[in-house]
Amino acid sequence: MSKSPEKKVSTEKTKAQTENKKPVLTPLQSIKNDILVIEKAYDNNDFIYIKKFLKKVRSYKKKLNSFQVQQVFKAIFPKEENAFFSSYKDYQSSEETFELAENKANKLSGLKEVQIYVKTLVLIHLIKLNDIQR
Repeated sequence: MSKSPEKKVSTEKTKAQTENKKPVLTPLQSIKNDILVIEKAYDNNDFIYIKKFLKKVRSYKKKLNSFQVQQVFKAIFPKEENAFFSSYKDYQSSEETFELAENKANKLSGLKEVQIYVKTLVLIHLIKLNDIQR
């Protein structure tokens, strides 16, 4: 038995739709991609992309918890104190990690644009926590 033409067309549409969908990234994956694009834009002196991603950081306000912010902070600034994140109520550890190679982390932590991005991310998260506590 062959499929009816209507079912065949709908099956083809479904396949096309699933192929066109972008994979859903977690907030940590999105942040890592943003940081790598900022690095590439810095290397190419393309500051339009840097501004774009600095503005995008506000979109993570509702998506991140303290554990995720700590992971990003720890990867970019490994020598700085980051234990204070675990004292917040929304701190929920998970299996997801934010890791960078040591030489990559050293390079990224030296870029002012990446420092601003990560510290803005931390600041926005702390403001969100302060608003929740009120």
